[in-house]
Amino acid sequence: MNERSMKKMLLVTIVLSVMVLAGFSALTGNAAAAAPKATSNQDTLIIAFQQDIPNLNYFDPATNTVWKSDAIGWGYDTLMSYTPDLVPYYNMAESVDVDSTGLNYTVHLRHGITFQDGVEMTAQDVVFTYDVLSFDSLFKTTLGCLYWDTPKWTLYDGSGTSHIGVEMVDKYTVAFHLAKPYPLFFQGTLNTPILPYHIWKDHVLSAGTGDSDDVGLDMSYGKDMSQKDATIGTGPYKFVEWKPGAYVVVERYDNYWGKNFTVKWQGKEWPAFPQNVKRIEFKIYNTLDTAVLALKKGEVDYIDWSVPAGYYNQLKTDPNIGSKVVDDQGFFYLAFNMRKAPMNDLAFRTAVAHCIDKDYIVTTLLQGYGTKGTVPVSITSGAYINTSAIPPDFDLNAAKQVLDNAGYKDINGDGWREAPDGSPIKETILTPPKDYDPVRAEAGIMIQNNLQKVGLNIQSSPTDFDTIVSKAFVQVSFDMYILGWLVGSFPEMYLKDFFYSKYAAPIGDNAPGYSNPKVDKLLDEIDTQMDTQKRIQEIKDVEGILVHDLPYDVLYYRKNIMCY
Repeated sequence: MNERSMKKMLLVTIVLSVMVLAGFSALTGNAAAAAPKATSNQDTLIIAFQQDIPNLNYFDPATNTVWKSDAIGWGYDTLMSYTPDLVPYYNMAESVDVDSTGLNYTVHLRHGITFQDGVEMTAQDVVFTYDVLSFDSLFKTTLGCLYWDTPKWTLYDGSGTSHIGVEMVDKYTVAFHLAKPYPLFFQGTLNTPILPYHIWKDHVLSAGTGDSDDVGLDMSYGKDMSQKDATIGTGPYKFVEWKPGAYVVVERYDNYWGKNFTVKWQGKEWPAFPQNVKRIEFKIYNTLDTAVLALKKGEVDYIDWSVPAGYYNQLKTDPNIGSKVVDDQGFFYLAFNMRKAPMNDLAFRTAVAHCIDKDYIVTTLLQGYGTKGTVPVSITSGAYINTSAIPPDFDLNAAKQVLDNAGYKDINGDGWREAPDGSPIKETILTPPKDYDPVRAEAGIMIQNNLQKVGLNIQSSPTDFDTIVSKAFVQVSFDMYILGWLVGSFPEMYLKDFFYSKYAAPIGDNAPGYSNPKVDKLLDEIDTQMDTQKRIQEIKDVEGILVHDLPYDVLYYRKNIMCY
């Protein structure tokens, strides 16, 4: 989705992953044989992007988007990973030992792994990675277990003392010392992209802890092609070129460590090394119209974005085009800036929620390819979903009643309600424009119209995606906005990023500035709760509170229509 992405490595759709790893022709079957090929080079995959990447720094939280993850995320690899059914497996780690306390892990690295510039990856690269990324807001949740209140661990280059409990034992062995238990150490902490020390060592800044030698990454590095070394990792594809506004190119890294490495899933061995696709070209299109036209003409092989139902109805009868419909691993939401009135008033947020016709979104805008939103976790998360957490239903009369009871009344007779203190209300909902995503643009208009029916002077404003992200997560200058999150399989890894009070934007991804001590306490408990069932219940408790407090109103869960 053209949205903010939660730092998970290689977060592309299953369709794209299968295309690249198993071979494009194997997925598309007869349709591929008949289709006009996007390129004369049969080992090249051409993918339509709707949004350019902002820079070449994968780790920059201010410019963290799915587009960047899908384009240059292929360049990185992790010590461990997990299958789609959440079974962990060793990746660049050969084995892991744990002591009786469950707080000290020894990771043994595979030998002979090289970065894409030919330099061998060693334990120093691993220690450097965890030392610097522990201060990156994208990794605070999964790496927080490594932070010790008192600095006592040797820094990656031996020059000082760090708060981060990671140390080099020898060239191929790393010791991890957890300051507190973490239930997802294998799936989360060890699923962190490894950075090349020899490149990034000159691009670090003080972490500002004051009592140690801690450092974090200089996020200004990787701004353009002159700093393309920022993309170097140990992954199966290496970055080649970026022409802003036009395309991004990656090519298979033929010295990839995992040439003969496979992962067993659903009874089949899946190769880590791309078997057929040697080159991927991500072409930038300004609108869905032009991307769909390019697909129909055979100029691209795949659109890296869910095709709206209206386009799908045109495409599904084309014998040259195939498709897959899958549940999106994310959600779309309306967020409130709770730092300012009237968005900081629960009555106002509740009234807005009563003005959202989610049935209209699902049946008319999504044409049935989606589900009404409730809780801020992925619909694919199954057991984690609190089915009893139900947000306010669509009811304009209820909205009027809530506003009346809270003192929002039209004092001067101009047709618009004023705030309880008599101040005028004139707020804006930022949405992506129609040529970017017609569903959210139209949803914004629907919400605007219903809010105006109950006397609230609120406008929906189509706005460039990057501008919304900047206003919400960097400038923190907005009233309300509609965006989406592509999230991972474990709510433990992202709920804290979104709703922990200490992670309020611009420090973290809590754009609403939401603060609830009870939620903070639960999120802290979830971090260290080793009993899976108790942890799931605590997550459901958080969901229930959030649905009541409404920092987000989750609008819908989408089914992705992927066309190739």
